[in-house]
Amino acid sequence: MQLRNSILLWAAVALTACALSPDEVLPPVPPNRDLAYAGFGVAGRYDIFLLNANATVDTNLTLWSSFDFWPSWSPDGSRFAFESTRNDSAHLDIFILELASSNVIQVTFDSGFNHSQPAWSPVGTRIAFASDRDSAGLDIYLMDPDGANVRRLTSDLHDDAQPTWSPAGDRIAFVSNRSGNLDIFVMDTLGGAAVNLTHDAATDLAPDWSPDGARIAFHSTRDPTGYAIWVMDTTGANAKKISPSSPDCELPDWSPDGVRIAYDCDGDIWVSDTAGGNRVRITRTSNRQRLETMARWRPGP
Repeated sequence: MQLRNSILLWAAVALTACALSPDEVLPPVPPNRDLAYAGFGVAGRYDIFLLNANATVDTNLTLWSSFDFWPSWSPDGSRFAFESTRNDSAHLDIFILELASSNVIQVTFDSGFNHSQPAWSPVGTRIAFASDRDSAGLDIYLMDPDGANVRRLTSDLHDDAQPTWSPAGDRIAFVSNRSGNLDIFVMDTLGGAAVNLTHDAATDLAPDWSPDGARIAFHSTRDPTGYAIWVMDTTGANAKKISPSSPDCELPDWSPDGVRIAYDCDGDIWVSDTAGGNRVRITRTSNRQRLETMARWRPGP
């Protein structure tokens, strides 16, 4: 139940914010890639924004009277999948936005269930996601980008969510409470050979694989003062904290070249090197005009 409720956490957080003018945009941070992120503060809802590589344009891409969250880029950077309540205010479905046309396509349709947290595969032929469509809990599924060929990967009695692909596309990391705690697991793409990587009494969430496949970033309460960004080997060993934990820092994302990590901290997007140095804030919401979270680097050549 704890993990399932975390899907709706962002909506609860949104109720504490206010909608005012857009934020100031700060100078760009190498490697000069566009960033998608979720922002709250426009008409009292979450939308997905794009901060361009020169940090001169901050564009609301999903301007809609709904909850739009969890962007996941296609490998060529031309589209992203996201979760939204735009067709059912009580449940999440997965949609795809095409940047060139601004066309939005719904790809999940099971009424009365949640389909959330999409993760596009490295070759672009499949999307992993979490859903409660077949049970009282959450499981991991795969589907084609058009929503066809849905296949259930996990059928554990507990909750499995937040899938993310290895760069080679042969493994999926995910979060589960099957150990009695929220830990990070890895399985193959058939749903087999699931291994607990974290084995920690703390809460470990939001895994993200490094581009070279050697490390996984995640956020955790291992420091009891709050959530911080951590980096570990793909075996779970050598976990190191790379961000502050007060205020909370969450939802890491490796840059495409593997030398930086973006994450949100106290309503802003920050970027640091992979050891936590050279930390720079790239959005400014100290006046609480807008809350920014879930930064996702745009892939591409």
